[in-house]
Amino acid sequence: MLSVLFFEVHSLSVYAEEVEETSKEYVISICTANCGGAGTDANVTIQINGKKGSTDYLLLDKADYDDFEQNTYDVYTVKALDVGEIIAICIKLEDYGKYGEWSPEFIVVNGTAFDLSNTWIYGERKVFSPKYKGDDTSAYLYLCDNSHYTISDGTEANEGRLMIKSGDASFSVAQNCSIVFTRSQNHIDHNTQANATIHVEAKKAPLDIRFISAEIYSTDGSALSLSSNSTVNLDLYSTNRCACASDKEAGVNVPYGAKLTIIGDGTLKAEGDKYAAGIGGNDEQAYGAIIINGGTIVARGGKYGAGIGSGDKSGKTNGDIIINDGKVSAYGGDYGAGIGGGSNSTCGAIRINGGTIYAEAPDEGAGIGSGDEASDKLGLIMITGGTITALSKDEGAGIGSGSESGDVTQIVITGGKITSSSYSYGAGIGGGRGSNGGTILISGDTTYIESNGNANGAGIGGGDCGDFDLISITGGKQIVTKGASGIGGGDKASYGNGKIEISGGTIYASGAGGAGIGTGAEATALSLIKITGGTISATGGHSGAGIGGGEKTGGGTIDISGDTTNIKAQGGLYGAGIGGGSNASVTSITISGGKIYACGGSEGAGIGSGDESNDEVGKILITGGYVEAYGGEEGAGIGSGSEATHPSLIEITGGTVYAKGGCDATWFLGDIFQTGAGIGGGYKTTGGKLKISGTAVVYAVGNYNTAGIGGGMEAGGVELEMTGGLVKTNGGTDAAGLASTTMKISGGSLYAIGNNRDGITYDTSNYYAVTVTGGCIYSANGGTETPLKNVWNVAKDSLKLFRIRIDNVPSDTIISISKILDKIDEEIEYQTYGLRTLVNKDNSAYIYVYLQSNVKPYTLEDADGVRYDVHDSFSIEQTTASVFSVSGNWLIIIAALFVAIIAVYTVILIKTKKKIAAMNANKQ
Repeated sequence: MLSVLFFEVHSLSVYAEEVEETSKEYVISICTANCGGAGTDANVTIQINGKKGSTDYLLLDKADYDDFEQNTYDVYTVKALDVGEIIAICIKLEDYGKYGEWSPEFIVVNGTAFDLSNTWIYGERKVFSPKYKGDDTSAYLYLCDNSHYTISDGTEANEGRLMIKSGDASFSVAQNCSIVFTRSQNHIDHNTQANATIHVEAKKAPLDIRFISAEIYSTDGSALSLSSNSTVNLDLYSTNRCACASDKEAGVNVPYGAKLTIIGDGTLKAEGDKYAAGIGGNDEQAYGAIIINGGTIVARGGKYGAGIGSGDKSGKTNGDIIINDGKVSAYGGDYGAGIGGGSNSTCGAIRINGGTIYAEAPDEGAGIGSGDEASDKLGLIMITGGTITALSKDEGAGIGSGSESGDVTQIVITGGKITSSSYSYGAGIGGGRGSNGGTILISGDTTYIESNGNANGAGIGGGDCGDFDLISITGGKQIVTKGASGIGGGDKASYGNGKIEISGGTIYASGAGGAGIGTGAEATALSLIKITGGTISATGGHSGAGIGGGEKTGGGTIDISGDTTNIKAQGGLYGAGIGGGSNASVTSITISGGKIYACGGSEGAGIGSGDESNDEVGKILITGGYVEAYGGEEGAGIGSGSEATHPSLIEITGGTVYAKGGCDATWFLGDIFQTGAGIGGGYKTTGGKLKISGTAVVYAVGNYNTAGIGGGMEAGGVELEMTGGLVKTNGGTDAAGLASTTMKISGGSLYAIGNNRDGITYDTSNYYAVTVTGGCIYSANGGTETPLKNVWNVAKDSLKLFRIRIDNVPSDTIISISKILDKIDEEIEYQTYGLRTLVNKDNSAYIYVYLQSNVKPYTLEDADGVRYDVHDSFSIEQTTASVFSVSGNWLIIIAALFVAIIAVYTVILIKTKKKIAAMNANKQ
């Protein structure tokens, strides 16, 4: 292979003859091949032939120097006739028979190259035509094995620069070759290196450069630099170094418009000086395209420079950095990124498709992304494969923006194994301190992510005081993230229209002071958290919700749906499982599908608000799915946390719901004598409003001194409106199953079991507190032992469900079922759990009670004119399956519908009988 290199230098001049005024200076570079017998001691002469004529044969010889030895490089400067454009050279040896033949590798005359590979020259004249042509003023230098080049004192400023200008040639720095410039005449000192640079101008066609154990060190410019619009392929063999000790210069300079592609199996160590990158831009210079397809790359930026990317203040227009393979370690200088922008600098697109990458920023820059205080937006970061470790040690994101920098445009991850961390104030993936995390899109079955923010920055999302636009996760084999919020925002951020959308993937998200998924602490709520799929475990940090708000931050709008959604949400201390952080509520929560397990932290609701919330409460709407909600100590299962200012607004129209209040902030614990309703209020918080309808199946369990459905301890009950569904509720110790302030029941089935209290309690001072126009109601005092297990099987095989209609009941009367049955027949055996009448506005009531199957229908009227009709209206075959059994649910629903039909039929029958009786009376 012909290898050529332009070099400007005053070489030792050898004059073969006196020349006339039409003479021209010729710089002749000759490389003798590296093979046995290639060298010669014969006299070598050269004739230069051109369009204007030919020179005489010129003797090439240096005094006191052994010319043309094997594997050597020699440069001769001669003056001879100006022949114009060079078209050929003739080589002739004198006394070759005595001193041996000669095998040159190549000869270059004033930029015109002649390839003599595998050529042997004897005494006869040989003619060679040029292979490459260059600038007539150019001279070329080839560095062979073990060769060195020395620039002595007194050289001009641009001497000592190796410059490649060929459009299609290649250049090799061979094994054990060093470019050394010293300050002593004729002295080569490997330890005192200065002013060595290679500058490449390859605009016509890509230039191939091969490094084989090359060491290029400079104190005056970049060790290797490309001109704008040059394209270079750098092939690495063994271990090589390009180092720069010149302020504002990169180790390997790739300016904007140039393109550098690195290949091979060798190593390149590139070191920039202050304000410049290891590989990329100089100070205040945009960088070009940098592509790494192989090799081991260790790039270190100077202070304010990136390891790979830009120097200080590069501007907003930069090329792409693409890594397809290889092993890359990139270390930014202070305030610069490992890969990307230097200080005050953003970067172009960064694409990682493979390889093993380690990127580190020591101070305020991103591991991969922009440097600190970059005013312009960060370009696209896309990762499709590879093993990536990205680290920012102070205020920058692991992957994303530096501290106080412009917005992240977009981060797209579709594959790879990624570990990304910020030690302080920045997000693991997203924004640095005070920076917007932009749009983050994560997908792919081969995506593994471990992303760590810190106490102030999110695992994935915004940095401290930094927001984001959109986080969308549609897949991922495993995503483990933790930070101020695990996925979402940093602390003290104003999110505007920030959204989190999750539809797939396996996610483990943990917050520090914020939510597992949601906001950081003391921030504004997100506009939307939407989950339609995926397997998610979300744990809030101190005072943060599992999903929703951080400390003192509302949960915003939370929408959960999808058959493939599987969620476990654990609130931190004082935060809800799903909803608000401490001292905060939620705008709205809608659950229409999926399997959801939500547990509040101490004093937080399982689903709802955190403790001591002063916010207005949005609606909690459940229309489908399977939901288990456990309030923390003093919190409701579904509703409010402890001591909330505003009660909850809850509506359940479908799905299967289990809610238990007053649990410890861990999963599935039994009674520990804490306070909080299953559905309704936490400690000292009223139950708010509850609507139940449709096909909802609800099981609510209170804890110490709190009802299954109602307010928390020392608080008022719930405003219940029920038009359908199946509700079974148990009170905690010394509490009713249902504690209400008002009740409107027109459909569905309600089973309320008290614990040493009546099953249902309500405001007896309010005449309009209870309105019952339909449905099936069962109320019982379960005694001192709360029948948690038996509540589902109250009716035994030997019992039938009887309906008792009571008319003419005084509005201020509360009648015990035991008294009613005593009036009917003192011999009847019956289930007596303290059932009380629920009086309608028309002074009538329907009561459902289980009696022995041999009881006969009764109709009687007592002395006070109260009429009792006891009818064996139907029987229900109770299931022994669990509460959420599909077959059990359908049986109950069918039974409830049957009850409604019978009730309607009975009303019609009674009215018909009354009309007939009236007609008969008129006839009489």
